[in-house]
Amino acid sequence: SRERAAFVFPVAHARDLAARFPHAELLIRETSRAERQAIRARVESGESLVLVGVGVFIEGFDLPAIETVILARSMGVTGAFLQAIGRGPRPSSSTGKTRCTVLDLRGSVFEHGLPDEDRVWSLSGAAVRRSEPMMSLRRCGECFAVFSPASRCPRCGAVLHASVEL
Repeated sequence: SRERAAFVFPVAHARDLAARFPHAELLIRETSRAERQAIRARVESGESLVLVGVGVFIEGFDLPAIETVILARSMGVTGAFLQAIGRGPRPSSSTGKTRCTVLDLRGSVFEHGLPDEDRVWSLSGAAVRRSEPMMSLRRCGECFAVFSPASRCPRCGAVLHASVEL
């Protein structure tokens, strides 16, 4: 199975998105603890394939089976951006998953940079920030992956011709 987690705002948009996906679950702040546990069990078993959430499962949520993270809302804070993406890259011994696809529908990567860039973290409440100035990014014309400048796409291997920096 290919589990997906979608981060959405507001609740009306989340309800609409969940209704469009087959085998989707909607998780919002008001979802009871018992229903959250039932939803998690259905996602873990593969019965439910998409987990759509508003303001939940960004922090303290671990479900390694998630193969795709969908950012369908703006991520105005770098920490939230990194936490949301962080729901997907964990390897899963139960599914054999070793990588994650991120669909950034709102372009948060252009505000916060690539998730694997070096960051300066603080325990005093200061905002997470990049340790280097934001680098230019490229987009592959074949698979539309966004990445650091290179002559080949790291996702599909396509040779990149003219500079398509973003």
